[in-house]
Amino acid sequence: MKIQIAPAKAIAVAAFLLGFLGLDSLQAQFHNVGVFRVQILLPARMLVPGSGPAYDSIARKTLRNNDIINLTLGRPLGTRVNRTTEILAAEVTFETHGDPPQSRLIIYDKSQNGAAGVVAVVGTLDFLEWQNAYLRTNNSGFGIGNGTILATSVGNPSENGFMESTLQGGGNCFGRHLYIVSDERAMPRGAVGLQGHLVFVYTDKKGTHNFDGFVVGGRGRIMGRPLGGW
Repeated sequence: MKIQIAPAKAIAVAAFLLGFLGLDSLQAQFHNVGVFRVQILLPARMLVPGSGPAYDSIARKTLRNNDIINLTLGRPLGTRVNRTTEILAAEVTFETHGDPPQSRLIIYDKSQNGAAGVVAVVGTLDFLEWQNAYLRTNNSGFGIGNGTILATSVGNPSENGFMESTLQGGGNCFGRHLYIVSDERAMPRGAVGLQGHLVFVYTDKKGTHNFDGFVVGGRGRIMGRPLGGW
């Protein structure tokens, strides 16, 4: 049975690409895809029912970038993440109104060239609705989206990993009119609010835990120079 949830993976992409949308084929001489660092914070809570005379309790687990990377790769939380070859990033595509969205949340290896640097796809977009404006110096956009978190399929997903999921997010982003991946001026800034049903498995010294709860007030950001493009 497919579990519909809203966790940590494609989450950021839904709003992070909003500042760069609506560009047409006249920009075809430039890169169509840019890769940018993201930061994600997912404060999750889960009900733990009491038994006998015990009261209910609430379990809390906050996932950050390294946690998302480790769970995507089927590794225990706390595993050391390589800062060069395992970067949580948005693979941002020039999107077109009415077409299926293509941007993704990925783990990226910046020591590789272009698409060869995609280590794993964390999540994809299913729906994106936005408005964007060409202002005097910047292209600014805002909107909402949802997508699919891909089930963890590497490492040991029965002990550490995400389940296939859906997500919701909304936010805004802005950047220069032409975001050319090879141009250091391409420095987007965006923020997104996150919420949804978060389900994952993790294993520590106390055993294997199945977390099935909710994220309310999650946050994501994109900013900085591009890591790559193609």
